[in-house]
Amino acid sequence: CHEPALSRAFAIATNMTENAEQLVPVSLVNEGIGAQGLIVLAEALKVNTEVRELYLRGNALCASSARVLAEALKVNTALSSLDLRGNWIGNEGAVALAEALKVNTALITLNLGHNAIEDEGVAALAEALKVNTALTSLGLKHNSIGYEGIAALTQSLVVNTVINVLEVMNVL
Repeated sequence: CHEPALSRAFAIATNMTENAEQLVPVSLVNEGIGAQGLIVLAEALKVNTEVRELYLRGNALCASSARVLAEALKVNTALSSLDLRGNWIGNEGAVALAEALKVNTALITLNLGHNAIEDEGVAALAEALKVNTALTSLGLKHNSIGYEGIAALTQSLVVNTVINVLEVMNVL
């Protein structure tokens, strides 16, 4: 994971815990927050009840960052939209997020496009979709999804009745 300057991430995390009503959407797109910045934000998300949208696109976040974020999602009851496009969470990160989706009842939009996710990670997400009743939109564009991943997603949609947007594009 990339470890850039953290001052913006720290400032936003502080505001999330002290002045949450002022920060309903939080955008850190292409800010380079890295793993340390994500840890700070995830801790703030655990107690925050106001932030509804979090945009973390293009921050060089990897699997360890996704694991930390997944732990926060397991207890967060406010976040409804999470954009993680253009990071490097891979299969391991997708599996961690899938575990969080099994218990999270607030998140309705999750975008994981451009994250080097393959069939293993997609299969975990598909299993989570079988029990998740909140998520209505899942973005998986531009990942390395093959036949097995598509088959797993298809099977999950037989059970899941709430997903109405599933974005897959440029699959293998």
